[in-house]
Amino acid sequence: ELETQIVPVSGLILSGSLAYLDATYGDFITARSLTPSIPVDVSGNRLNSAPKWMYSLSAEYSRGLASIGTVTARVDYKWQDDVFFSQGNDPGIGQRAYGL
Repeated sequence: ELETQIVPVSGLILSGSLAYLDATYGDFITARSLTPSIPVDVSGNRLNSAPKWMYSLSAEYSRGLASIGTVTARVDYKWQDDVFFSQGNDPGIGQRAYGL
């Protein structure tokens, strides 16, 4: 995971982060959900709700307004990779990569 923050000019803060997650099952045998008597080897599959990559960017600017106080504007963006909600990594039971 990497994070950085810079202040290029007074009042402006730029931030960013990047994360890589190598989260996979080791040796793991589980049962099928519809046919529990049939074992399934999910070794090497990604863990549930564990995106491989994520990053975020933000910018914040603050400025004092005399005796009134301070006004601050901020914008953020976050992106994350696909995640699975089943041990079998079924794409129909997961969430595609998205950014907000």
